[in-house]
Amino acid sequence: MTDISKLETLDHEAVRTILAAHVLFRASHAAQSQEADFSYKAIAGFDFSDLDLWGVHFQGAALEGCLFKNAILYDSDFGGAHVRDADFRGADLVRVDMSDSVLHDCCFDGCNLRSATFYDAELVKASFRNADLSGASISDCSLTGVDFGGAHVDGARLRNNRSLETSWAGVQGELAQGELPR
Repeated sequence: MTDISKLETLDHEAVRTILAAHVLFRASHAAQSQEADFSYKAIAGFDFSDLDLWGVHFQGAALEGCLFKNAILYDSDFGGAHVRDADFRGADLVRVDMSDSVLHDCCFDGCNLRSATFYDAELVKASFRNADLSGASISDCSLTGVDFGGAHVDGARLRNNRSLETSWAGVQGELAQGELPR
């Protein structure tokens, strides 16, 4: 596990510079610049809302109070990240990897999390209300005070999770593997 106290902290100007390079990378079809990589960096209070962050790396990052509302995070990697007080409402998180991450007080309401992977993650007071978790894998996770109310879980796989005060009320669809806790 990463010692987040030793991560390089990026100010908002540094984040904007990296994002500008990412835009050039995407526009040039990878011929110019480079893909954004925030791995093992600390970022606080940045607004990533409505940005195209397809494939951006946040591995082992410490993200606090960041906004990702309606952002495109398709195929992004948050593996081993520590995320606190983040708002992802409405974001496109298809095939995102959240394995080994620590997610506290995060809102994923209304997100598209189709085929997302949560393996050995710690989720505390996270909300997935009305999120699309179709085909997602949630395995070996610690779920404390998580709200999955109204989420769509068609084809999702739930295995070996430890759940405390977690709500599955109104969940819709059939799981591919596992069963909803009662």
